[in-house]
Amino acid sequence: MDGIDSILHSMTQSRNRLLWRSVLLFALILVVALLSGLWQRMPDGVYSATWILIIFLFISGLYLLLLAATISHPNQHPIIRHLRNGKHHIVWVYSFVNINMPFGVHMFKLVTIWVHYRDGSQQHIRIEHKYLDECMKCLKEKLPHTTFGYSVQNEQLYRANPELLERE
Repeated sequence: MDGIDSILHSMTQSRNRLLWRSVLLFALILVVALLSGLWQRMPDGVYSATWILIIFLFISGLYLLLLAATISHPNQHPIIRHLRNGKHHIVWVYSFVNINMPFGVHMFKLVTIWVHYRDGSQQHIRIEHKYLDECMKCLKEKLPHTTFGYSVQNEQLYRANPELLERE
């Protein structure tokens, strides 16, 4: 498996996991809603807590579903096309780790890898945290002329002239 296939695999796995987690949460909503059909026998406080749980699960499931939707189909992602066709256009790559904690509950870490091009444009891919090292290693092998890592200095150089970040 070459580096690009490894990145594709990471993106696909991350997308699938997010989709399954959202399906699981929506299934949990259905179970809780069906079980709460016993509300006629429940005290008011328990009934309210059940609805709060249903709302929490719904919002969490919707959040995960939206995150999965932001990971477009990996084979059609513009970054993958650029890696296959025009590697020389990429001048700067860095990652940003986002810890997802809806309502204070630690769900997972999602990484956004930002790719900046010579023409001043930028794109990103999202993967799970466990794939970060593998993806960055593959990108470093594929893009030896690219600057890796975020710093204020790199951002200033990129804003001034993106070609300043190209290495020889």
